Amino acid sequence: MGHLQHYPFDICQHPLFCQLTEQGARGWIAFLRTTASINDIARSPVTVATYARSAHAFCHWLVRKGYLESTPFDKGSLPKVGKIPLQLIEPDDFGRLLLACRVGGEHNEAGERAAVRNRAILWFFLDTGMRVSELCELRLADVNEEQQAVRLPRAGGREHWVTLSSNAWFQLRSYLEHARPKGIGVKDRGEVEENHLFLSEWYQPLSSNRITLLFHHLKKRAGISGKPLSPSGLRDTCAVRYLQAGGTRQALGGSWG
Repeated sequence: MGHLQHYPFDICQHPLFCQLTEQGARGWIAFLRTTASINDIARSPVTVATYARSAHAFCHWLVRKGYLESTPFDKGSLPKVGKIPLQLIEPDDFGRLLLACRVGGEHNEAGERAAVRNRAILWFFLDTGMRVSELCELRLADVNEEQQAVRLPRAGGREHWVTLSSNAWFQLRSYLEHARPKGIGVKDRGEVEENHLFLSEWYQPLSSNRITLLFHHLKKRAGISGKPLSPSGLRDTCAVRYLQAGGTRQALGGSWG
């Protein structure tokens, strides 16, 4: 909601949020479509639609509470998102992302650890089709070394185990044995959290924003442009590979949720 909160004053020069009109609301949606985020990344149609629905619901709440006389968002102002095509990532592009994990000219210890971690993350997305939020929540206990598998949640709060490929397991072991800090706790609200699987360079659990920035930097370093290379693309690629290998849509739907 911060995007909508700051829009009336910064763009329309309205001193109060309550002065936002229907024309202003449509202008805000157009602004989201045509400007990049703070990370200089263009917003996808799905992201714009999600922001608009949130703002629509918030304004209806303000009307019910008496803070607004009427909502500036009518039904016609909400953007519609059609069927989203699959964003498959070709093997050559995936290989270029792996090579881009190491920053050229940097051979310090921190850089090497980050490169090993980033390769493991790429293989995790490709092998499991997990969502970004799921990867950020992975814990050490979610890894079964004997079975070379990782535990993921399913729809309805259930869970399932995914066996990793030899490449993914090799990258994960390299990360756990040589790159992940050992015995370092992460302090959060006075408690120590040291069991997150993937940590940042500052020993903090990775966030969704950090993953988004990671893919932005990898894509830039790999010299790839004009292609939507993202975790969702690796998720789509994982699903297609699963079906091509003989998996069923029913089983895929249960895993994808």
